[in-house]
Amino acid sequence: MARVSCPASLWVTLWMVLVLLAASLSVFGIMYSANRLQLDAYAEVVSGQLAHGVEGAVNQIVYELREAADAVADVEPLVTSCSMPISDYSPQPLVRLFNALSSPSRPIGSLGIIQVAPNSSNNGKVSWQVASGYGCQDYMYAYADPANYPTFTGYCYFASNATPVDTTPDYVGTDWGLKKEERELLVAPRTKAEVFLPVFPLLGYFTLTYERTVSCQGQSAPYAAVFAEQSIAQLDTALRSLTISNDPDNDRIAFILERSTGALVSASEANLTQRLVQDGNNNLQVERVFFQNATDERIKEIARSMEPYASNLENLYSAQSWNQGRLWVTAVPYQNEAGLNWVLVVAVPQGSFLQTLANASAFSIGLSVGMILIGLLLTFLGVHFLISRPLNRLQKHVREGMGEATKSDLDDSSPIVELDEMLLAVKGYHSITSNA
Repeated sequence: MARVSCPASLWVTLWMVLVLLAASLSVFGIMYSANRLQLDAYAEVVSGQLAHGVEGAVNQIVYELREAADAVADVEPLVTSCSMPISDYSPQPLVRLFNALSSPSRPIGSLGIIQVAPNSSNNGKVSWQVASGYGCQDYMYAYADPANYPTFTGYCYFASNATPVDTTPDYVGTDWGLKKEERELLVAPRTKAEVFLPVFPLLGYFTLTYERTVSCQGQSAPYAAVFAEQSIAQLDTALRSLTISNDPDNDRIAFILERSTGALVSASEANLTQRLVQDGNNNLQVERVFFQNATDERIKEIARSMEPYASNLENLYSAQSWNQGRLWVTAVPYQNEAGLNWVLVVAVPQGSFLQTLANASAFSIGLSVGMILIGLLLTFLGVHFLISRPLNRLQKHVREGMGEATKSDLDDSSPIVELDEMLLAVKGYHSITSNA
């Protein structure tokens, strides 16, 4: 017969291992899940705040363009009185207004007045406008008036006193006619009273133009439209300022999509929205970039995550946020009554958030393992000193009280044998008996 015995302290210890391990894993799982939800919520808040900042930057340029266009009608009484001259218009009010409005923080590109050209089948456009640059030290005043239409002539003007640099034209060309959106403004029956023209490249940079109508009493069609134009570069600068971070793990990105085409309007990273290509005559042309083809890998990653919307951004009805691998992305539709129809997209890297979660997880795992080891040690020592040793003493005293009798001298029903069996059971010994 063979007997294999295990002490009670070992059985209790093994049981405590299972209990503590189950409890620790449960607590860790709950904590990890709660931390993950908390970090996702935090990332969504940070991303939403960044999207709100981008929306504010767009609102700012929209406001500035509207204010500049309204100022044209305010400072030029010939517009509001519906009495623009056939020729020999004096542009001093427009030049002074341009000089007052334009600044490094508000770089107005151009502003002015447009009308439908007479005898042009509603396709031609006469205009009086002031623009920055175009080969001039300060400003250029360019016009295509009714008397000389379709000739488009430009003169350089001094900003300080609103006078021409000389009497020789600095530019002579031909008017390009009304754009589709301008026809909707000026030609009856009109469908709009204000409009933002689609973003287009002008002299190597993207520009945004706002136009609104000016009407005369008793006329069914608008008399004219006033307009103001700004470079998108100002919006690019605003997006960059919103995403700048000294933390390399917190490299955010923001960009704006044109909903109808998916083309990039503006981005916080330079040289993303346009590229130079050669036409058939080997001339360099500015080409817009679609967000699926952007050179920035983060935008490509976001484009892949936006596949449900990429083919038709009109499906993006409301603000959406989602976890895209290492990025938390928020996309916000931006529309107004003047025709802007964009999607504002921001992305916040989750590296720093996930590192926080990893640190918390590592700490909790270490703490759990430490608590398990301490619990096991205390359990083993407690069972040994509080149960096993007292029982051993009790057994020793009983044997001493019974004299020199041994178990072999007694039958199975004797008190000492029964006590031994009871002690063995209480002390936790497990016997395996076999015939050998």
